[in-house]
Amino acid sequence: MAEAVVAPLLHRRTSAAQRLGISVRLLDSLLAERALRSLKVGRRRLVSEESIQDYIRKREKLGE
Repeated sequence: MAEAVVAPLLHRRTSAAQRLGISVRLLDSLLAERALRSLKVGRRRLVSEESIQDYIRKREKLGE
């Protein structure tokens, strides 16, 4: 029986940037502008998969 692969629910900045196809610098700008939600776990800034999907949906609605 094959094991199911589970995608991570939280992404580090580099992984989140890769998921969006943007640079880490641009991701940091989006986080600073609060255009993309994130949370802090310990010293790490993490972006949820849901936040990434919400950001994409908002951009699609704006036609950008």
